Amino acid sequence: MRVPTNFFGKPGHQLIAGTWNSREYTALDQDPRILFPNVPIAKQSGSWSLFWNCDQYLVTDSSNPKRGWGYFGRAGIADQGTNPLGYFLSGGIGGSSPLQTRQRDSFGVGYYYAATSNDIAPFINTIFGGFADGQGVEMFYNITTAKRLTITPDIQVLAPSREKLDTALLVGLRANYNF
Repeated sequence: MRVPTNFFGKPGHQLIAGTWNSREYTALDQDPRILFPNVPIAKQSGSWSLFWNCDQYLVTDSSNPKRGWGYFGRAGIADQGTNPLGYFLSGGIGGSSPLQTRQRDSFGVGYYYAATSNDIAPFINTIFGGFADGQGVEMFYNITTAKRLTITPDIQVLAPSREKLDTALLVGLRANYNF
């Protein structure tokens, strides 16, 4: 369910949604390497998730209300017995460039936190070197150089959920040409 908002006299949205299904899944806390005669691998029937998203302009251009910037947020939870993530949070600020001379540019700064399910079997932690919660930060600026070309420098700092992996600094540059 997505609902438009008008907080602070500016446009925004609130969204609440969920998923459910009745499939059979191998339970995450089961060790599938161990097979005994006449002992089936543990299964779980069904899985679900719930999530909320929001976005809200804080500043809009009086001559063009579709130009502006604001905040966004997301939060979700899932069935930890069938999903590797227990919950997820993210938020940030983004939108149109605040530079009046760069009307078609956009920017964003965001943060996320991904919590690993408590039901992941110990053998998976052993094989892959342990799991913790992951988190990261991203910043980008989308430069419109011509009617069809955009160039986007991007920087990310990621602390992965795998405990044996170091925090990573990713620097990127993307070009997009629309035909």
